[in-house]
Amino acid sequence: MDSNILYSEEKDALYILIYKLGSGSYSTVWYSLEFLNISINIKNKKKLIFNTKALKIHFEDSYDEGIKETEILKSLKLNEKKSDYINYPTNFFIHNDEIVVVVYEVAVGSLYDLMKKYNKKLDLQFINNIIPQMIESIKFIH
Repeated sequence: MDSNILYSEEKDALYILIYKLGSGSYSTVWYSLEFLNISINIKNKKKLIFNTKALKIHFEDSYDEGIKETEILKSLKLNEKKSDYINYPTNFFIHNDEIVVVVYEVAVGSLYDLMKKYNKKLDLQFINNIIPQMIESIKFIH
C-alpha cells in the first residue's frame, strides 16, 4: 500500500494507520484511528470523533483468503447472537478493488502472542481462566 490513509466509501469511514501491531502470512494488523460519517461531518462542519481500531489488511496476493475470512466471520453469528469470547469484526471493505480490510476492536493480542512473550510458560491461574473461555467459544461455533 502506498498510503497510511484508507477510505471506505460504502461506510463513509476514514482510517488512519498509526503503527503496525503485527503481521502474518496473509496480512498485517495496524493500530488505527477510525472516523465515521466523515463526509457528512465535514460537510456540516461537525466535530470529527474517532475510535481506535485494529485493521487487518490482507496482502494484494491474498485477496481470496481475505474474502474467505469475512465469510467465515459472518457465519460465526448464530441468528445474530454472538459469543462473548470471539472478537468479531465491526466492519470490512475492499480498498482499491484489490485489498481486503477487516476492522476489529483493538485487543491485547492473541494467545499465541502471549505465549511468545512469556516463552510458552503461562501462569497456571491464567490458564485456568482462559480454558473455560476457549471451551465456550468452541461450543458456540459448533
